[in-house]
Amino acid sequence: MDNKTLGNNIAKVRKERNMSQAQLAELLFVSPQAVGKWERGESLPDFLTIHRLAEIFAVDLNYFAENSKLGDSVASQKVVIGTLDDTKGNSLEEAKFSDTGQKPLLTDFSGNTLAETDFSGVNAPKRKFLGSELRGTDFSTADFTASIFKGSDIRDANFDSSNLTDCTFSASNMTNANFNKTVLARTEFYASELNNARFNSIKLTDVKFTASDLRKTIFEHS
Repeated sequence: MDNKTLGNNIAKVRKERNMSQAQLAELLFVSPQAVGKWERGESLPDFLTIHRLAEIFAVDLNYFAENSKLGDSVASQKVVIGTLDDTKGNSLEEAKFSDTGQKPLLTDFSGNTLAETDFSGVNAPKRKFLGSELRGTDFSTADFTASIFKGSDIRDANFDSSNLTDCTFSASNMTNANFNKTVLARTEFYASELNNARFNSIKLTDVKFTASDLRKTIFEHS
């Protein structure tokens, strides 16, 4: 699916729901200009935003992902959230989900191939990444509080200025990962590869490194 087709699909379903670009932008925490660019095919929403769009419009994720690289890494799911009035003033995570018998999207990314995905700036606490491919992924300025990363490839990932409070990293390869001004409080690193991982300008508050070789880990101004 090319940019233009994806943009047309976003515009079509938005208009069917009688929702303005400004209202959609408010739910996604982006600018109305960004929505306009998507709909004109000038840019693409990131992986996480695609999931949010599926939630908001109560459509199958393949409505946006079919025949694209996203379609290979996500299951076909349909999750219905409350109306725009129900969610106004709340974050997307606080929106009221109808009883579909399925878990909401955006919670468990286990087993997915997400290498070089742009998660920068997202607010996504309590997520699970078990056996996930996250090499080169950008988590900068994002909030992943209380998330779990286990058995994942996190090499070359960027965690600059992200919030990793109460996160757990276990049995993961974090070689060359970058932690610059990252919030680390009660964060646990267990049996993880941290060769050449760089921790810069960080206050380590109750952080635990267990069964991890730190001889080649770089700590600067921490």
